[in-house]
Amino acid sequence: MITLDLGGTWKFKIDSSATGEQKKWHLSETDHSKWDTVKVPENWDSYGIETYDGVAWFWREFTLPETKEKLAVVFDAVDDDAVVFINETKVGNHEGWGRKFYFDITSAVKPGVNTIAVRVNDIEGPGGINKPVTIRSFENDADLMKGPFADSLAPKPPDWARNAVIYEIFVRDFSKEGTFNGVEDGLPRLKELGADILWLMPIHEIGEIKRKGKFGSPYSVKDYYSINKDFGTADDLKSLVAAAHKLEMKVIIDIVVNHTSWDSKLLKEHPEWFSKDLNGKILPPVADWWDVADLNYDLPEVQNYMKTMLSWWVTEFDLDGFRCDVAEMVPNSFWSAAIGEVQKTKPTFWLAEGSTPDLHMAGFHATYSWNIYDKLEPILTGKDSAGVVYKMLSNEKLEYPKQSLRLRFSENHDKYPQQTVFGERESQIATFLTWMLPGIPMIYNGMEVANEKRLDLFEKTDINWGNEPSTHSWTVFYKNLKAVRKEFPFLEEVPVVRIASGDQQVLCFSRKNPWTDQKVVAVMNFTKELKTIPFKSAETGKLNGLLGDGKTLTLPPYGFDYFVTE
Repeated sequence: MITLDLGGTWKFKIDSSATGEQKKWHLSETDHSKWDTVKVPENWDSYGIETYDGVAWFWREFTLPETKEKLAVVFDAVDDDAVVFINETKVGNHEGWGRKFYFDITSAVKPGVNTIAVRVNDIEGPGGINKPVTIRSFENDADLMKGPFADSLAPKPPDWARNAVIYEIFVRDFSKEGTFNGVEDGLPRLKELGADILWLMPIHEIGEIKRKGKFGSPYSVKDYYSINKDFGTADDLKSLVAAAHKLEMKVIIDIVVNHTSWDSKLLKEHPEWFSKDLNGKILPPVADWWDVADLNYDLPEVQNYMKTMLSWWVTEFDLDGFRCDVAEMVPNSFWSAAIGEVQKTKPTFWLAEGSTPDLHMAGFHATYSWNIYDKLEPILTGKDSAGVVYKMLSNEKLEYPKQSLRLRFSENHDKYPQQTVFGERESQIATFLTWMLPGIPMIYNGMEVANEKRLDLFEKTDINWGNEPSTHSWTVFYKNLKAVRKEFPFLEEVPVVRIASGDQQVLCFSRKNPWTDQKVVAVMNFTKELKTIPFKSAETGKLNGLLGDGKTLTLPPYGFDYFVTE
C-alpha cells in the first residue's frame, strides 16, 4: 500500500489574469524555480497575500516506486476551486470550498519523478491548499473517502424538524416596511407555501465603524443582546414568534458568534477577548472581512459569554434554534458545550453554515450541502455529467454520521438568484433535484416569485412580490414540491437508488418507502435536447404529466417528473 504525504514545500505563483493554463504553467518546461517557495497545507494569507482573491498556482515534484496498484491524489480541502494536473495531464477539476475530493491518477503517473500542478481559484477568504494532500493506493471509493464519523450517529433532530422545509428571511427586504411586523403579516402566505421553519437572518444591531454600504452587514453585530431598531422592538419579535407558533411553524435566528463589529459592546468592554497580531492589533477573521473583529475562542470567558447569550435568546423569545454563521471557524468544543447547554432549556434545531461531517458530532442537526449546489451549474452547462450526483451522495454516506441532515438549496443569500445564474427552465430542474434528494430543502425569500434581483446585504432591495404572490407559477411549483415531501416523508432520509438511463445527462433514480414496496421514481433531463430513455413504467408523471409506454419515456428539454410505483 502506498501513502505519500505531499505536505511541505511547493512552488507558488499568483495568476491575477487567470491565463496560467494558456501559458502552460503546468508544464515542466516552465521555469518553476523562479516561483515563490511556500508551505502546504496552509491558507495563502500566511504567504503575505491576505487581500488577494483570484487564481494562483502550486507546483512540485514527487517520487513514486513501481507499483501495479491503483493510485489517487486526495485533497482533504482546497479554498475554493481547483484544477489538478499530473505530469502535465489534467486529471480533474473540483468546485467548492472545504470538501474532501480525489482524482484517479493511475494512468497519469509513472515510477520515479512525477510532477503535480494545482490551479486554485479563491473566490473569497484565505485561499490555498489548506488541508493535507496525499497520494494513496486504493481499490474503491471507501478506501479514500470513508471518514472517521461514518459509523457514528449524529444527534437526532427534534421531531418537528424532520422532513421540514426551511424558509430563509432577510427581514429588511422581505416586506416594504422591512420589519418584524411585515414578516408577521406574511405568515399565512408562508404557511400556505409550505414553510415549516422560518430562519431570520441576523436581527441584531449593526455596527457603524467600518460599515459596508448604507446599512452595514447584518453579520457585523454590535450587541448580542440587542435588536435592530429598524426591524422593530422585542415585543414585535415576540409577537412574530408567537404568531408563527400558532400556525405550527418554528422560528430560528441567525447567530454570528465568530466576530463582532468594531464598535461592539464586547470590544469596548473586553478588548482582551479578541484575536491580535504580534503588535497587539486586533484582527479581522480574514482580510476580506475588514468590517468585523475576530473573537478569540481560546479564552473560556468568550465561550461562557456566548453560551449564556444563546440560552437567553431561547428563554426570552421562545426561539426554536439557530442558524450559526461560519460555524467551521468556531471550535467544535464550544459548539458541543453550547448546544448541550441550550438543549437543557428546550429542544432546539441547529443549522451550521458549514459542510464538514465533524459539525454533526459537535451537535448540529444540519449542514450546508455545497457539494450539490456547486455542481448545478457544471451539470446544466454540460461541463460535468449529471451522474456526478450519485458519486457525491455515495461520498456523503462514507463521510457523514448516520442521521445527518444536509441542507439542499439552489439559491441562498450568498449567491445570485438562480434564474440569473442558471436560467428559468434550468432553475426549475435544479430546484426539483434538490427537493428529491435526501435532506432538508430550503427556499430563500423571493424565490417563490422568481425574484431576479440579488438582495444586497448592505442596502435595502425590495422584493417585487407582484399583485398576488400566492398564485405565481413558482409559488405553485413550491407548493407542489411541498405536497410531494408531505405525502412521502421518507424522502428526507432513504437512500437514492440509481436506475440506468443510458444517458449521462439524464438522472433516473428511485426512493423506496421503508415500510412498503412503494417507490418514488424521479427523472430529470439536464440538457436542452429531447431525450428518450428506457423506462418500464406506463404510469403518468405526478408533477408534469409525462407519460411512459412501459418501455420508454421521452423527456422535453430540461424536463422532469416523478412517478409512484407500488
